Amino acid sequence: MKVLTFFKENKDKIILGVIVFWLLSIIFSIFYLISYIVTGYGSLFLFLISLGFLIHFCTRVATFPGAYCLWRRTMEKSALQSIATNTCKKLEILNAILLAIQDEDFQSIYDRISLNTMQGIPKHFERIMRNLEYMRTMKINEEQLKTLNLFNNLHHALQDIKVTSKSCDFNLYGFLSNPKVYRNTTTECKEEVQIALNLVNTLYDVIRKTIKEPETFKEFVGSLNIRKSVLFGSLSYMRNDIIDKLKAEQIWITSFDGCKIDCLWVPGSSSTTMLYCNPNGGLYEFTCLQNEWVDYYLDLGFNVMLWNYRGYGRSQGFPDMPSIVADGEKVFEYIRDVKNSEKIAVHGQSLGGSVAARLSKCANFVFADRTFRGLSDVALFNYGKIPYHIYKLLGPSETDPVKEFIASNNYKVIGCDCEDAMIPHISSLKAGIVFTLKHQCEISGTNIYSLVNSYKSEKAFNNLFVSLSQNQFLKSCRDEESPEIDVVGALCNLEVQGRNLYKISKKSEMELELILWIDMAYVWPENKKSILTAVEDIEKLIEDASDSIQAKYLNSICKNLKEIFSENFEGEEKNENPGFILNLNCGHNATLTPYELYYYRLHLKSAGLIK
Repeated sequence: MKVLTFFKENKDKIILGVIVFWLLSIIFSIFYLISYIVTGYGSLFLFLISLGFLIHFCTRVATFPGAYCLWRRTMEKSALQSIATNTCKKLEILNAILLAIQDEDFQSIYDRISLNTMQGIPKHFERIMRNLEYMRTMKINEEQLKTLNLFNNLHHALQDIKVTSKSCDFNLYGFLSNPKVYRNTTTECKEEVQIALNLVNTLYDVIRKTIKEPETFKEFVGSLNIRKSVLFGSLSYMRNDIIDKLKAEQIWITSFDGCKIDCLWVPGSSSTTMLYCNPNGGLYEFTCLQNEWVDYYLDLGFNVMLWNYRGYGRSQGFPDMPSIVADGEKVFEYIRDVKNSEKIAVHGQSLGGSVAARLSKCANFVFADRTFRGLSDVALFNYGKIPYHIYKLLGPSETDPVKEFIASNNYKVIGCDCEDAMIPHISSLKAGIVFTLKHQCEISGTNIYSLVNSYKSEKAFNNLFVSLSQNQFLKSCRDEESPEIDVVGALCNLEVQGRNLYKISKKSEMELELILWIDMAYVWPENKKSILTAVEDIEKLIEDASDSIQAKYLNSICKNLKEIFSENFEGEEKNENPGFILNLNCGHNATLTPYELYYYRLHLKSAGLIK
């Protein structure tokens, strides 16, 4: 059982490990045999070339996972889990209703189940039936056909159950579709109720089996079959589901090189359109399961355009950043020229932020949401210099979102979580904009480390860095001699665009984080005033305890900060349009908090998209 539990908990890692081991075994076997034909050196040369192609393929998979079947299969299984679990809950409720009717205890239904819950049962079943009927027009497997027939039979069985009350007569399906409170309710359809109960139990067993965890090793191996169709949640199923739910229109747009791009137009109630650009693992079929942005924008009255990047889903072509960005321009032109939208906004999340940066020159509003300066920079600060150079040499080509974002004078918002686990703060689009505007040149990749030597040559910066490095002062928040002095709290108050000095003191790339922190105050000068105000507050706090260790420590930091801000900002003016920062604390993929959504809504209002 321990072995099986380990397999269950590490399923994805095991699949990847098996694939890698299988590929390496084949490669070594092939080149071992080749060495007998072209000598050992020739075989080694061919091996290195093949290894280069393999690394290139792996970097593409890591960059564009949504274009590959293993990732798509994972998303389909996640959708299956969600839909099947919800369906089983609905069947359990229906089973309780049927048992109550069988016992002629209709009142207990009202006592235990709300009218809204009852009304949701037929709506959910009808939605599944429509999606499975759509699958029949394409390619439906035996399990899906069996499930569809069971739902159809259950639908008819519920209609056959006639219920009589004091005020009127009705069938059970009609009652569930429009539930009301009836008194003195009876039924003589005992046989029909039993038939419905049997169908409910059969359906429950069929659906539950699809999401049941494997109990034997044989079942586990069978669950790894990526070619096996899922009952619910396939791309075709989810596409029809979102079209049906949102009354959307599927559109094919021809890109610059003739590739057909699969798009989905979701109509709203205004002439403003939001073009949503997915993260690198996103497909529009699963958008409503992955986040709540579509519902959010529809509630604001926007039309929403969703699309799959080339190579994703049914979109043609092979994914690479320059082509994806060019595809985004074609989708934008379609919205402007064919749909005749008066105002067009673009929301690009993660990888989609690069598309948003390109479109910032022509869009009325752009939200670059938790995105990066460059994927190679993400590799550098996540994994180190060797993976960075490998990615630069063998990875897919990149675009320059920083340059394109800065060049636009339209309304721009950058969403950034400084503690993003996937995109390090130093490699974010925000960091790229700050370094470029402050130093008036492109700073990316390993040349970013040249800033460290430059800044460390300044005495005030070097002293500040040394002070922050002295972590022994930060282990205890308060000094025993001067308990009113809270060092950690004081450093937390020294904040620029969501990043404070205490957090910086704990980072492995502390020098770069500190440089970025200082440079942000140059790009957004309003931060300089808030920092100097915080410095004054700290100085007032420590003036009565100037001889304590903590006070001396904070005094040193305040002194160096005043010197840095007076030297680095003397006579400097900000003329560029860096955009607005929306500081986030929700992680890379999570939904924005109500607090964050409130401030995002203010930006939409300031841009004139909503009233």
